Amino acid sequence: MFFWKNRQVYQILLKETLMKVTPLAFVLLTVFWVLAEASPGAKPAKVPLCDGQPDFVNQHKEELTQGIEGLPKLILVGRKAFYYVESKNGQTRMQSEQDFENGKSKVNCATLKDRKSQSFSLYAPVLLDLTGQKSIKNTLWQFQVMANAKEVGVWNQMTVFGSKWTDQNAKVKVYQITHEEYEILLTRETENKIEHLSVRFDVATP
Repeated sequence: MFFWKNRQVYQILLKETLMKVTPLAFVLLTVFWVLAEASPGAKPAKVPLCDGQPDFVNQHKEELTQGIEGLPKLILVGRKAFYYVESKNGQTRMQSEQDFENGKSKVNCATLKDRKSQSFSLYAPVLLDLTGQKSIKNTLWQFQVMANAKEVGVWNQMTVFGSKWTDQNAKVKVYQITHEEYEILLTRETENKIEHLSVRFDVATP
């Protein structure tokens, strides 16, 4: 799994937990630490147009009917996240990507017929300790895409807010992709827009 093979994975645990954790958590703490930054803004004309909903929205996957409770009682580490926003009038479509292996984020595509300033945001976990020991704190990130007449960009960051991430008026679905890969998908729909946030997790094992 990437967790043990990639030297550039992110440290997302709070430093003050260092003296209280298991050997696995110590490894996590000493290997990980990426402070998320706003990705450089790109001119809309230089970003590919979004030609429809991304695959992760409609892809056929095995849903865990128990939701979060159906996940294995292990430590799950986020590998990638995808955030897609679409206005119902077709004026706005944006998709961003966060790669936790290299700490980089980018805008994959954007269709911006309405050039007014706009910003969209959802919270989601990127590290989940579902073991009985709870030796590692769960870690949440805020995922945000922004656009105006001149630029479109991403700002993803670790946050101490959003602890009630399941209470964002969003539907939460959990999928098993492979034996060691899982996905949490949040979907929030309002009168004017629909948002989809996918976080793909790997199982962290020593």
